[in-house]
Amino acid sequence: MRTRWLIACAIAAALASPARGQSPLFTSPNNVVLPPKTGQYVWVAASQKLAADQAGSVEADCPRGYVVISGGYNLLPQGPAPSVVATRPNGRSNGWMVVLAAGPAVSVSVYAGCAAPD
Repeated sequence: MRTRWLIACAIAAALASPARGQSPLFTSPNNVVLPPKTGQYVWVAASQKLAADQAGSVEADCPRGYVVISGGYNLLPQGPAPSVVATRPNGRSNGWMVVLAAGPAVSVSVYAGCAAPD
């Protein structure tokens, strides 16, 4: 059992260490290892309030020239939360969007992780 643990630690250390000439690995806020990147990485956010019985979408756009590589959302409802229809990159791959069905009033915050191309 201890041997397996030591092998697993050695493999994890090797994967986390960049090879010569490579940029280091980045980790997301929840410590998930991301592929090596050479460009700048930024988070952007957008917020909007949707009235009761109003369907809609909210989008966080990356800075000009950046591409979206991750995203998410947060809802602050005044009662039960409305149904989330979709949460995904926008059609231009330069932002993240969340689409909500009509429901109770809610404040929506959308976040996008954006990277500058090499």
